[in-house]
Amino acid sequence: MSEQDITRAIIAAVNATGLAEVWRNQSGTVRVKGGYMHHAHAGVADVVGFAARSGLMVAIEVKKPGEVPTQAQTAFLERLRRAGGVAACVTSVAEALAALGVPQGNASNRPARSVRLPQDAERRQNEAGWRSGSAAGS
Repeated sequence: MSEQDITRAIIAAVNATGLAEVWRNQSGTVRVKGGYMHHAHAGVADVVGFAARSGLMVAIEVKKPGEVPTQAQTAFLERLRRAGGVAACVTSVAEALAALGVPQGNASNRPARSVRLPQDAERRQNEAGWRSGSAAGS
């Protein structure tokens, strides 16, 4: 299976869960009048989008089994993770769904209603602390 085939399957499976809306990120360089146009910054993931409940950015770097991400790709995913987004480098649909917290035993690939993205709980705790801290300062 080619990386393009894996990417298409991941996009379809992730969107079918309803947990996130994702799409293929155009990358590469195109020659235009007077020079070149870059479609995306170096390292930006193959699949990008947002988490349906939280609005957090989702980025999935897709590789064929045995391949590894570039230094720029690894750096991008790490920056997004530190910023609170969902970031993963995967080689299969199962790995992509696991990164979103979809139970692997669920044959339909649809999450149970109680499943939330891993970052949701931490984000709610941070927001609660921020609100209580700002209210105390008023």
